[in-house]
Amino acid sequence: MPPYFYFFIAGGILFGIWLVWFLKKRKAEWRASMDALHERHGWSIDDITPSSLGSASKFGVHDPKADWEVTSIVRPQTQGSSGSQIQFTCPMPNASGAMALLGPPMPTEQLGFMSSMLGSFVTTFLAKMAGLPPEELEGMRQIDCSEPVTLIASNGAETWITPGILAPDLAPWLQQFPKLHPIVILGGGQLRVRVRGQIAKPADVEAFIQMAINIRRTLLQDLGNSPENNHEGRP
Repeated sequence: MPPYFYFFIAGGILFGIWLVWFLKKRKAEWRASMDALHERHGWSIDDITPSSLGSASKFGVHDPKADWEVTSIVRPQTQGSSGSQIQFTCPMPNASGAMALLGPPMPTEQLGFMSSMLGSFVTTFLAKMAGLPPEELEGMRQIDCSEPVTLIASNGAETWITPGILAPDLAPWLQQFPKLHPIVILGGGQLRVRVRGQIAKPADVEAFIQMAINIRRTLLQDLGNSPENNHEGRP
């Protein structure tokens, strides 16, 4: 066996030892940063499943003093971000029996001559962006909206999301993540705010939760509820 082969083996062993150390160090740093969110806001970090052998990592966040929860699944970069998402969920009793959904603007520049048929593509586009089965959005129609978003609603939910009302809540997030437009789903007695993409850094998780809490507060006010009478996890 050539002498250089032993150097190759030794190098592989050293790299493996370094990789294990690096991954443990990165996990410890991530956990310390997530624990800092608990110190600042009182949020609990739970249901942590670290990634291993290319599998996705999962974690949850909730406020013991509130009624919202956040669930996240983050797939390794090598698998792409299509299966990664983070979602904020909370009760919205006044939003039941119908559905309203707000998402990113339709990419009309990619439709070319078919742009005149835009309406027939809206629900399919939003279903894909939201990770929902298209049949769940059947019967929903597009609501005129001057801001750069797409808003659809089923019968009875046309006024649940006033066009433009969420722009101030979305703006800081979209300035930081212009390609990760939140999906706001209102219906079934709950609010879901979902971002499909890799959001795992504690600072980004914090920004997402703050945005979702602000969206909830705005919608509660718009639906005629009193935020002061609800635990919103406001920092």
